[in-house]
Amino acid sequence: MKALLIFSILLPGYFQPNLAMSVKEYLNYSIIKDDKTIGTIRVERSLKDNITEYLFESRAQVKILYSIEIYDKMNVSFKQNILQQAKLYRTMNGKLKVNNTAIWN
Repeated sequence: MKALLIFSILLPGYFQPNLAMSVKEYLNYSIIKDDKTIGTIRVERSLKDNITEYLFESRAQVKILYSIEIYDKMNVSFKQNILQQAKLYRTMNGKLKVNNTAIWN
C-alpha cells in the first residue's frame, strides 16, 4: 500500500507538460576572404511553445581603400510556419544603417 501511495503522488506531476522547455541549436561560421578570416557568423534556432525563432548575427572587417566594419543582427520568429516578427539591425563602422521591424498584423 505504501508503494501505491508514493506512485499516485508522483504520477500527476510526471505527466504534466513542461511548456517552458525550449530547444536551441546553433552553428558558427568564419567569413573568409583571400584565405584570411575577416569575420564570424552565428546562426541560432530555438523552439519554444510552438514558436520557432532564428537569430543571425555577424561581424566582419574588410579593408578595401579603408577599413570597414559591418555588424548585422537579424531576428525572425514563426508560429506554425507563419512569420510573426522580423527585425534587422545593421551598423557600418559603428554608425547605424538599418533598424527595421516587420510584424504580422
